[in-house]
Formats: sequence, structure tokens, C-alpha cells
Amino acid sequence: MLWLGVNTWLFLKTFLLYSSGEQYYYLHKMLGLGLCIGRASASVLNLNCSLVLLPMCRSLLQFIRGTHTVSSRKTRRLLDKYKTFHVVCGLAICIFSVIHVSAHLANVASFSTSYSEEFPALNVARYRGE
Repeated sequence: MLWLGVNTWLFLKTFLLYSSGEQYYYLHKMLGLGLCIGRASASVLNLNCSLVLLPMCRSLLQFIRGTHTVSSRKTRRLLDKYKTFHVVCGLAICIFSVIHVSAHLANVASFSTSYSEEFPALNVARYRGE
């Protein structure tokens, strides 16, 4: 539940930053939700890619099990589910990778259709419709 809560909080925090942040106002106007979803899914990907190998580190698990602070049976059973957590992190990486790539594909289309003569420095395309 903690992992799910952290993922949800990180996605929402990043999404709201890019949708309402003043520094991203013009970029958000050009790209719309593609920017917010792409950046939010990238944040979740960063977290899960850093966590995916952690439960498979046996020496770390043995160290945690060996400490005196892990004396309850519930905590020991939770530590025995390290493979399940590894699979869940991998599944989250796959899902958010698809979301991230889809958002970037939407951004490419938005850059082409949202060409702005007023702000040439923001344009990735050299002309409208490129």
C-alpha cells in the first residue's frame, strides 16, 4: 500500500506541476495533456526503475532479517514476498513505459499542429504542419 501511495502521489504531484506551473505555461498551451502525462509517467518510471532490483538483493534481505528490529512474524512474512514486489515493480515499469511513449507520440503531433509564430523559440517544428 505504501508503494502504491508513493506512486500515486508522485504521478499527481508531477502532473499538477506541469499542468499549472507558471514556468511551463507556454509549453502546456502547445502540448496540452501530453506534456503532463508524459512527465508524470516518467517520474513514476524513475521511481520504479530504482526499486525493481532492490528486493532481489539477497544480502540486503539477509541483513534486514538478521536485525533485532525485525522480530514480528508479520514483518518477516512481508520480507518473504520480495519476488512478488519485484514482479509488481516490473509490471508498473511496462505499463508506465507504454503510457510515456504514447504521450510522447501525442506530443510530436501537438508540436506539429501547434506551431506558433508569436513564440518561435518554443517551436520544435520549423514551419506549420511539419
